[in-house]
Amino acid sequence: MRKKILITGGTGHIGKKLAQYLYDQGHDIFILSRKPRNEGVFKYYTWNVENEYIDEEALNVDYIIHLAAEGLGDKRWTAKRKVEIVESRIKTTQLLLKYLKKMKGPKPSYIGASAIGIYGNNDILLLSETETSNDEKSFLVTTTRKWEKAHNELEAFVQNWCLLRIGIVFSKNQGALKSILMPFNFRIGNYFGDGHHAMSWIHINDLCRIFNFVIENNINGIYNAVAPNYVTGKELIKTIATVKTGPFLCFGVPEFILKLIFGEMSEVILTSTTVSAEKLVSENFTYEYPEITAAIKDLLKH
Repeated sequence: MRKKILITGGTGHIGKKLAQYLYDQGHDIFILSRKPRNEGVFKYYTWNVENEYIDEEALNVDYIIHLAAEGLGDKRWTAKRKVEIVESRIKTTQLLLKYLKKMKGPKPSYIGASAIGIYGNNDILLLSETETSNDEKSFLVTTTRKWEKAHNELEAFVQNWCLLRIGIVFSKNQGALKSILMPFNFRIGNYFGDGHHAMSWIHINDLCRIFNFVIENNINGIYNAVAPNYVTGKELIKTIATVKTGPFLCFGVPEFILKLIFGEMSEVILTSTTVSAEKLVSENFTYEYPEITAAIKDLLKH
């Protein structure tokens, strides 16, 4: 059924792909943007978080997908940057809440983006979305918990409410995979530490399909948006080396070097989390790329 869908963060690398995918599925797509624009097939509305402003017409939709947030790995984690990361998540969500509270007439449904960072370092397979971490020393954990608390406050002011804890997103020429592939240009494949860090990942196509699945089936609740089969860092690098034309020299970069280079931000790289996709599978969602080899073959093909 055709839906009107508003996306925050629709100009980011996930947002762009998601907006186009949902449009191709027959939905009408609207983007919240800081800058007024009129381009392509999407309608753009303006918002200004600092001035607490949203074009109220933008909320007259069937679904809001809230992705807007500063990237965790875009810049070194200075004290200022950490504040920006947290505030970009909390303030945008609180602004949506403010406008939804005063909105008259039918309320939209809501899908909020969260992250598997809420689970922290954990090599035991997390079977339930209730098994979160209370590690107060982890910036990833504390930030994600604050973000989810803000998301939770919207639940009473929308129709359906869903939260997707997104894993490491693999997409072509962008994001995490782009950084991982860089050393391969020099015939080198690097994994981190001893290579045993677990990576709960998701192919960008499957992530888009999950959003669409939630919308078309009016799914409620919290779900892990990850592939059903996690991979270790070493397994990922060996898979890439097998799919690409070799040979490659593959080896681990010691953790202390990563910490020297990236500082506290190395937590993004070194956190090991095994997350279950069982809850989503139990809703009868089927993956196009459940295994890492097929995913990498698709993303590296020309």
